[in-house]
Amino acid sequence: MAKWFSLCLIQALCFGFIVAGTPKLSSEEVKVLRVVARKLGKKDWDFGKDPCSGEGNWKVLDEIMGFDSVVTCSCSFNHNTSCHVVSMYFSTFLL
Repeated sequence: MAKWFSLCLIQALCFGFIVAGTPKLSSEEVKVLRVVARKLGKKDWDFGKDPCSGEGNWKVLDEIMGFDSVVTCSCSFNHNTSCHVVSMYFSTFLL
């Protein structure tokens, strides 16, 4: 019985770590990014994806159109449980 309990406990702990998943950007910082997007006229940011997830279009380099847009996060805060935007870079190189 103790062996079964130990196995269940180990599985629960491992499953808990997996379910906890990837840290995300706070909702307050997402609100700020929405304001930045509105002020800059950025309509291509996908707020359906977490900016720090690596998904979506938060890092774009388009040599054909002549621009790049990069939002960089660090997820090392609070023992790797939360993310913050640490830099933003916008450039157009069509002159």
